[in-house]
Amino acid sequence: KPFKEFTDWEWDWFYLFDMEEISYKRVDELVGKEVSPLRAFGGLFVYYKGDEVVHVELLDRGGGYCEGIYTTTAYVRKEYACWLADDNFKHLPPP
Repeated sequence: KPFKEFTDWEWDWFYLFDMEEISYKRVDELVGKEVSPLRAFGGLFVYYKGDEVVHVELLDRGGGYCEGIYTTTAYVRKEYACWLADDNFKHLPPP
């Protein structure tokens, strides 16, 4: 199922961060503004419309999120460790 169907706001792309694997400072550095809670666990989704952050959401259910940059072509798949797939996926830039 297309991931975009699980949201009710307009967006073009999003960062997905595994807060057990990345520091809040690195998240804020990549996003370009303070969006990350100081102490968080789970997956932090930062949605963009163009170059503007339009929504930030924390799913506080464990770790194991596949960090990266996803687009509107992302879709949900239940049968794999990474439950999101996207042919346009990009890895996070190195520190």
